[in-house]
Amino acid sequence: MQDEDLIQQMNVVVSEETEKKSKLGSSNHDKSAKVNEVQASQVEGLAQQGMSKREATTPEKDSLKEDKFMAALQAVCTELATLKESVEKNRAREEQFAWASSGYQSQQ
Repeated sequence: MQDEDLIQQMNVVVSEETEKKSKLGSSNHDKSAKVNEVQASQVEGLAQQGMSKREATTPEKDSLKEDKFMAALQAVCTELATLKESVEKNRAREEQFAWASSGYQSQQ
């Protein structure tokens, strides 16, 4: 065999291998999982399973988590009340300033 024959055969083999890989590669991308719809009974069943797992945890852990959540919620409510008060004070100051400046402009 001559060098040219070997090169030509090598090109054919590489070409076939490249084509095979490209076909396999594109088919793998198209085979991703997709969910088109979920039945309500399936969702309820999964929710029931989740509830039974949650019930399996210790009540102390749940109580501790609930206490932490309630404390955080209380802190947020307190901060919100403080912010509301601050906004109301600023609004009142702005109204006083606007009223005073409008009175000043009418005198001129």
